[in-house]
Amino acid sequence: MSRKLPRIIGVFPNQQSYLIARLSNGKVTPLHKYIWRYYNGSIPSGCHIHHDNRNKLDNRAENLICVTYKEHNRRHGKRNREK
Repeated sequence: MSRKLPRIIGVFPNQQSYLIARLSNGKVTPLHKYIWRYYNGSIPSGCHIHHDNRNKLDNRAENLICVTYKEHNRRHGKRNREK
């Protein structure tokens, strides 16, 4: 399902190797979050959009899952961190 979002006018990598989308409204956002919002709507509070196959460059909608920060940290082997 498509959402009304600003157009993407450019994409570039950041220092952590995530792709960043430059939007027609002058803002920038991580591409995976933009794609999640496009297909699913807003990101629930306290949640993180995770690349299921752990490939930061694979921003296909079917590879993006919404998880809590606690679950995201568990998937990456981090402990005692909420964010």
